[in-house]
Amino acid sequence: MKNIFNKKLFSDGMRQLRTIGIMGLIIFCLETVFVVIGNNMSNAEWIASYTAGQITISGSAAQTALNMPEVCTLLELHPILLAAIYILAPVMVLYLFGFMNRRNSSDFYHSIPVKRECIAVSFLAAIVAWLCIIVLVSTALCCILTLFTPYVAINMYSVLTTTLATLAGSVCMLAAGFLAMSITGTYFSNIAVSVMLLIFPRGLITFFTVMMSSLVQVLPLSLGGILDYNINIVVGNVISLFIGGDALYPMTHLVPSLYTLVLAIVYFVIGMYAFKIRKSETATMPASNRHLQNIYRLIPPMCICLLPIAAVCQLILRRHEMFGGTNAMNLFYIVLFYFIAVIAYFLYELISTRKIANVMKSFKSLWTLAAFNVLFVIIIAAGYFYEIHNVPSADRVKYVIINTDDYSSLTRSDVGHDYYFTQKAAATKIYNQEIISKLVSYLEQNINDIKTTDDADSVSAYSTRLSVEFGKGIGTLRRKVYVPLNEYQTFINTLNKSDDYTSIYKNLPEYNSLASCELYMTGHSSWKISDNDKRDLYEALCEDFRSLDLPAAISHTSRYSSGDCIGRFYVEVNYKSSTLNFYAGISADTPRALKLLVERINAASDASNAVNKLLDAQLPDGYAVRNCTLSFTLLYDGNLYDGSATRSFYNNLDGSNDSYADYTENGAEILNKIADRLDSAPATIDLNRPVLCVTYNSSLTDNNARRTTESGCRFYQADDELVNLFSTFTKTDVR
Repeated sequence: MKNIFNKKLFSDGMRQLRTIGIMGLIIFCLETVFVVIGNNMSNAEWIASYTAGQITISGSAAQTALNMPEVCTLLELHPILLAAIYILAPVMVLYLFGFMNRRNSSDFYHSIPVKRECIAVSFLAAIVAWLCIIVLVSTALCCILTLFTPYVAINMYSVLTTTLATLAGSVCMLAAGFLAMSITGTYFSNIAVSVMLLIFPRGLITFFTVMMSSLVQVLPLSLGGILDYNINIVVGNVISLFIGGDALYPMTHLVPSLYTLVLAIVYFVIGMYAFKIRKSETATMPASNRHLQNIYRLIPPMCICLLPIAAVCQLILRRHEMFGGTNAMNLFYIVLFYFIAVIAYFLYELISTRKIANVMKSFKSLWTLAAFNVLFVIIIAAGYFYEIHNVPSADRVKYVIINTDDYSSLTRSDVGHDYYFTQKAAATKIYNQEIISKLVSYLEQNINDIKTTDDADSVSAYSTRLSVEFGKGIGTLRRKVYVPLNEYQTFINTLNKSDDYTSIYKNLPEYNSLASCELYMTGHSSWKISDNDKRDLYEALCEDFRSLDLPAAISHTSRYSSGDCIGRFYVEVNYKSSTLNFYAGISADTPRALKLLVERINAASDASNAVNKLLDAQLPDGYAVRNCTLSFTLLYDGNLYDGSATRSFYNNLDGSNDSYADYTENGAEILNKIADRLDSAPATIDLNRPVLCVTYNSSLTDNNARRTTESGCRFYQADDELVNLFSTFTKTDVR
């Protein structure tokens, strides 16, 4: 143990870093105190404003906000944790191992009667210790503070994942910095090579996958596994800024943390070997030898060359102009970027060595830059030809997974990682051979389009996109499959034959397993109903869903479109250590839930006519503003038709009142007739006939800016005359 760790060196490292460490600890603790208290005060003011009537929110959303604290992730309450990765770790390693850039200091440390491995391990342990102190103490303070803030709580699972990710990213950053300092001798080279070590390998992998996805449109942007840029915590967030994606994904999942720790170990082992054989003469030198300097000098221009390489590959393989315009314009940009790359090649040598003679000598190595370009074009071309011929035969595919973890035309929405059906679909294997054969056939057609057409958009034109994993027994093949629009319904009907897949949408989670459940009415915000009514209504909806076919179930669970649903549940459910969400709609296709919804809403609502409330509305004395909104939703023959009417009143400074209505005098007459028909509507509602849902919202603001609100909702049986009046008022052709 003494050969690899020395307590005195460790203590000396802790002492040298104490200024940075204490300042970092103070800043991190102050930040989390201010953020947590600030969030709590903001929520407290919001609730106070709601209680005083200064803002309006209705339904169970208001009830939830008043009774429950806002549950935040650790990064939301402690965002400065990212600075531990990108600021503290590199600053500490540069400061503590800065002796390697000074010849006298380097000689001194090398003369200490301990092995070099002992120096490295002891100093690295000091950095890790300070990082752990700063991250863990400030995180613990954040968690403790939330125990005393009634309006802010913290998700403890996010505390685990984010803390681990922060420490893993910080250790990876300092390991890369240690390796860079072991093979360079100036601060400029330290920083430059650190960035190269962290960015360049992952950047090349990402460039290759993005390039292949643009050339072969059936390839997903991420091929998964270690090829996914999100698996690297340090680089994943940076790459997301350029190509899009969830920048916080690596900070909230365990797999990226484990991968980043393994990568840190690799950097550490290589760095330890380089530190062991390092000569003191490397201090003040840009590299430990000329061969390494040649490599460092090549990497910046190589990064610049990726743009013209992409343009050349697009022109050669797909005859597509990457920069747009004519071939001459593309040629101009290609030459321009290559010129910039050559300038960067010589500029790096000049800055790092500060010698013109070395710049002149670097001319003889310029051919390696050209060789890199040729090699990478060959690699991309080889990958292109391999992928367009890599189509599995249907008889070799054991199962398929239709994954909706991106924009999928199947679900008609950008569903995201937190959507319940996304995670369920990703875990569901479909063994139906007819479905497998159709997907393979579509994939073959897509590949044939890529081979025979030059248009980059030819594959996706007039089609819907699915994200599919083909299971071949050993390994899987991830592809984007484009289904022609004229065959889409046929495919959905085939997919409906798979009990494995239809069960994803038709078997909703049980009510007792839900984290939260909130009812929304069409044309209205969340609507408050009792817990018993909510349970009964949701359970009735679950029973209805089991009778739906797949297209209807998908339509009723769409995230951004309610379709012909007169009401929707927004549900949060705990699933595999994560809180996911989904929507479940109520329509004529869910008769049990619709019948119960009408009964419970009418039983709890004010029986007074909402249309009369709108028509009779006035601005009372002592009030400054009144806004009234009436919303109609007609359920006719299974379809929904919407309409609305609003009135506003204003108290002017001179004491006079102004009013505004978004309907004409003729519209007011029609509303009066509608009100009369509603008064005479039968009490019993037959859902096999037209039904009109009327919601009413009114807000009154007094001269002291205090606001009071009133809202109501009621269902009515709509006879032929009421349907005609609705059609006339809303200018909608119902029949």
